[in-house]
Amino acid sequence: MEIEQRVRQLSIDKPKKDLPVIQPWLGCEQVVGSHILTTAVKEIVKEARTLDAIKINLIGDPGTGKSTLAETLAHMIHKEAYEEYKIPFAVKIFKKEDLLNFRQTMSEIEPVNHILVFDDVSFLANRENAEKLYDTKQAYTEIRHLKTDKADAPIDVKIISIFNFHYAYGFDKYMRECNYAFFTSVGSSSKENIQKVLEGNNRFQRKIYQFQKLHRKGKITGEFFYPLGRHGKGVVYHYRKPFIPVLFHNTAELKFLVSPQRTLIDPVCSICENSRHEPVINDVNVEEFAQDIEYKFGVQIARNAVRIMLLKAGLDVYPKSVKRCEEYISRYLLYKKMNFNDLMDHYKFKNSRIRLDEKLPEDESYDEKKE
Repeated sequence: MEIEQRVRQLSIDKPKKDLPVIQPWLGCEQVVGSHILTTAVKEIVKEARTLDAIKINLIGDPGTGKSTLAETLAHMIHKEAYEEYKIPFAVKIFKKEDLLNFRQTMSEIEPVNHILVFDDVSFLANRENAEKLYDTKQAYTEIRHLKTDKADAPIDVKIISIFNFHYAYGFDKYMRECNYAFFTSVGSSSKENIQKVLEGNNRFQRKIYQFQKLHRKGKITGEFFYPLGRHGKGVVYHYRKPFIPVLFHNTAELKFLVSPQRTLIDPVCSICENSRHEPVINDVNVEEFAQDIEYKFGVQIARNAVRIMLLKAGLDVYPKSVKRCEEYISRYLLYKKMNFNDLMDHYKFKNSRIRLDEKLPEDESYDEKKE
């Protein structure tokens, strides 16, 4: 009888298998927490703190959302890096031609941290491109300290590169080596190649097959169902309204994620809006904007704040004398250790939190209407 009671007690105390956390995201009430793209972004940004060059591949058929995913990733990465670690990144989006002329492309950007998106770079390796591709591969090995036309000497920066292509083996072998990979589709003809990219690991086959079913179901019916447990329960996602299914590979694990459009995360982002070659159309009058911030904060403070914001966006507008001094300090600290807090105290700088009391013009207009 005593043994029977102990068996019953063990059965009661046995913990139930925890089901994934369901939470709202971007207006959707039911999203599996581990499926939110932020989980991958946080992993990438953490590694970017210690690595100066990170490569991300986006692989999938045409029309499966690779370009949209690239924009979303670039935005979430630069936002996470600055909010969590105060590491600024500028964003630039390029085409295949820019990758083939990589040295020239890099010489034209400011020597600051960058997220570089190369859109649609499939099938670069042909006779016509052979010489350019060889030079690109050589230049890419020095990507974190290339000398640009805008710097007197090579400057070490952080570079996160995102390559978008629709056939894994249609991209050069060296260039397709990466730290992270995102798959937006897995066609029957490319399944074997993708398994090779994923090191032929058999435990990934079930997830690949499940992803194929989800992606196909989403395209045909407009929704895809992700099961949770063995009792028919699960979460229904609406295809492109707002999510697409994505497979994420970090060289060790294969994870299922969902990704939205960038504008659903933040409708406006000036860093991302300035990522393309085309000029951005202003929503504001620059003269009125300058008058507003100079009136509220003073001319000198406004100028310094604008310089900082432009630097975050990849535009280094500090005077050459300041740049030379910064470069001297950077090289000096390659050979000597220094406590930055002591340096801050010497110049009587304060690393203090701020509270924004000044109202934006829209807030002022709203208050006037209320009155």
